[in-house]
Amino acid sequence: MGVELYAAQQTLSRLQTQLETTESEKSTLAAKRSQIETDLERLQEWQETRQEDADSKKRSADDKQRQLNSLNVTLTQLETQREGLRLDVSKTKQETFAAEKESKVLEKGTSPRFPNPADCLPIQY
Repeated sequence: MGVELYAAQQTLSRLQTQLETTESEKSTLAAKRSQIETDLERLQEWQETRQEDADSKKRSADDKQRQLNSLNVTLTQLETQREGLRLDVSKTKQETFAAEKESKVLEKGTSPRFPNPADCLPIQY
């Protein structure tokens, strides 16, 4: 009976040592897990901040793109108006030249059937 008791005590001692080692590993792993969870929370907060910054910059870029598009529309309208004015000025110059020529002819008292090409001014744009 003494031998069996001794063997049982040895087994109990070995199991006690394994339990302590396992408890120690559990504690170490719990500390590591806690640190990893803390790091994860910080990374998630950092990521949320970066996402908010990115969203803000995207909104700003979208606003600037809308402004640019609006300016491009305005520029196109202004270019169209400028071309229209240029054509109006050219037409007015031609009409003025024709009126001046007709006035000179009337002052001389003659009425040419065909204008002399040398008397015509070139059209300038």
